[in-house]
Amino acid sequence: MSLPLNSVALQSRLQLRYMFDYLKQGECGDIIIDNMRGSIDPESTLDFSGYDHFMAMPNLGVFKDSGFPFTRLADLSQTAV
Repeated sequence: MSLPLNSVALQSRLQLRYMFDYLKQGECGDIIIDNMRGSIDPESTLDFSGYDHFMAMPNLGVFKDSGFPFTRLADLSQTAV
């Protein structure tokens, strides 16, 4: 499945909803089936490698020089030691 990432807003959430369709034939035409369940395969992945702001995670090296979470500015300016 392809998602148009250029139209996704910042701070978005991805939600997946299941829509089950089943054939209603004969005397079972008006019966509601409520025991259908869905799940996401635990081996499935999301590939953001073509996205401009992609970064493979977990990558703790990203925080190595940033001082996070102890500084308010990423370049460590105005940081008291």
